[in-house]
Amino acid sequence: MIHMPSASFVSAGGYHHHIGMNIWAGMGVPAPPEDAARLLSYELALPTQQALIAVVERACAAGIPVTEQAQGWALRDPSHNCVLLRNSVQNKGFKVSYIVDTVMTKNPS
Repeated sequence: MIHMPSASFVSAGGYHHHIGMNIWAGMGVPAPPEDAARLLSYELALPTQQALIAVVERACAAGIPVTEQAQGWALRDPSHNCVLLRNSVQNKGFKVSYIVDTVMTKNPS
């Protein structure tokens, strides 16, 4: 992972980055209102069961609550988004996949 003052870039398998995250809205900003357009969740499919277990163990060691679900393991990121960690075998062998769930507000009239 590469850290910059207001962004982090996460990668797997030697690639420069798969996910970029930022805090440009500010540190410790409260979660957006329920009716706001926002990211609700995302999913990370890890390449092996061992990689999945390693990530879950690191999250637990860091004090991040992790819960087992039928699809994998769920936790919350610092922005309160749900992150589902799972093995990529459940995704037809793709090494890394991203499934993003968002909510959009109604178009202004």
